[in-house]
This record gives sequence, C-alpha cells and structure tokens, in this order.
Amino acid sequence: MTLLKILGEDYTQEVDREGLFFSNLRELAEDNSAAPGEEIELDLELLPVTDYYGMDKAIIVRESINTLGWLPEEDMDYWWQLACAVHDAGGTIEVPGRVWTSRDWEKDFYASVRLDMPTMAEAETELENDGVELTSANRKAWTSFSNYIEEYWDPRWVEAHGMTEQEVEQRAEATRREVEEYRAQRKLEQGHTSPYGGWQESHAQPSPYPQDLQQDRYHADGGYAPQYLPAAHISLPLLWFLWLFLGLFGGHRFYLGNIGIGIIQLFTAGGFGIWWLIDAFIMHNRVRALESGAEPRIKF
Repeated sequence: MTLLKILGEDYTQEVDREGLFFSNLRELAEDNSAAPGEEIELDLELLPVTDYYGMDKAIIVRESINTLGWLPEEDMDYWWQLACAVHDAGGTIEVPGRVWTSRDWEKDFYASVRLDMPTMAEAETELENDGVELTSANRKAWTSFSNYIEEYWDPRWVEAHGMTEQEVEQRAEATRREVEEYRAQRKLEQGHTSPYGGWQESHAQPSPYPQDLQQDRYHADGGYAPQYLPAAHISLPLLWFLWLFLGLFGGHRFYLGNIGIGIIQLFTAGGFGIWWLIDAFIMHNRVRALESGAEPRIKF
C-alpha cells in the first residue's frame, strides 16, 4: 500500500456524496473517539471500481471497509489510468484525509471529507520510491478494467442492480459472518487493517450496519421498496455566487430546485431583501438534503 503523501497539509480535494455514507462517517468518528464538531485526520484508500451506483466507473474513497464517498467526475478521469494500473499491479493507493463532523450528531448529523492529493508527477515518484513497478501491461489495464464490488445493504445499490429479496437475504447472511470475523481480527490487531489483505482479495464489502436494521431499510410490505432518492451534486461556489449576485431574484433558489419559492422571490426582490438574508443561513440544509437524496431535486 502506497501512501502518496506522508504528511497532509493541503486538504482541498473534495469528495462527492458523503451524504450517502453518513452512517459510515459517524461510526468512523466514534471509533476514533472524536467528539461532535471535531475533525479527524487519517489515511484513506482510493479504489477504482466499475458499475457502481449506476456509474460506469468511479474512484471511491475508503477507510478500511467503509466507503466515505467518491472523487468528483473530473478528478476521477484525471486519476483513473494510474489508479487502474496500481490496482492491476496488486497495490493500493492511500492519501491523507480529513473528516469534519457537525456539532450536533443527534439532531442533524453531517460530515465532510477532504483529501490532500499530490500532483501526478509526485504520485509517480512516490510509487517508484515505494517499489511499485508498473509494467506496460499494468498501464494499459484501464482500457478493459473491471473491479465489481457489492454494497447490497444500500437500497439504492439494490435497485440499481436489480437484486431480488432472496439474493439480498443470502448475501446478508454471508456478510454477517464476514463482519464477525473482521471485528474479531480487528480486536486482535487493535487497528484498522482489513484481515482480507486488501480489496484485491475480496470484492464484497462487509456491511457496517446491524443486520436487523438493514431489513427495515430495503423491505416494506413484504417486498423491496427504495426509501432514498438519487443524490444531486451542488456546487457551493456557484450557489454562493448566485445568492450574492442574483439572490434578490431567486437565482440560488432556482439552482436548488425550489421553483415556487424562486418565483416568489423573483417578484418580491428576495422577499424585500429579508428572505434573501435568511437564505444565507438556511440554504445549507437544502444542500445536505439534496446531496443525501433525502429530498427530490425539484421541490416547490
């Protein structure tokens, strides 16, 4: 496993869709004895995968067995070839990461993940220093790369891959055994190293959730019923730009999908300026709801 930066200093690389994995992030924070509002610094793995939540490919961000999000599409495209090459060579890539959590975990838990990413040249140098030899075949692996993993306790994943209720139950039972083995090994090692020796040896991720809770998340009325909506990506710089320069005309509300409120603000100069000011404090709630899939993209 190659850590591309020894000391994290520049945590500016964004991670998409943390909202899908708030349960993992909270468990991670608790495991590291973090209090609400505190930040955690740790090494996070970058894993290239295919056929993931409806995406042809993605580079997901993980801590041990827990997925925390994935790289934005433009950054994924930049790192895809190297990530596939390292994975094909039997290696894994780690970068320093930082996790911030909200101050109120019980009422409104949320978290943000940022990475300290190197340049491509720095990454190649560090891999070479770490003894990772990438052959020409490794470097061409991206042309036909496949690394399929399963996250079948998530209703969105189940729906995207058309799994039956029986398949989910069978795999849940197998996962329960894997989780028990993992936790026992983790206790012995008193650390976070996976007993599987890397994700090259196992494509299935043991669930971080108790199995009795999983049944309620994707079963209803004797069958499968998804309870989450597709997540939406919101650009915070763009959102604040729209609020600052077009907020009196509801520009930020239209961007957030609040069409009805946007129309009202358009004809009332942002609620005579008062509503516009209030939005600066409350619109982040709408952002989290969209990115977690808790609310529809268009909401009047």
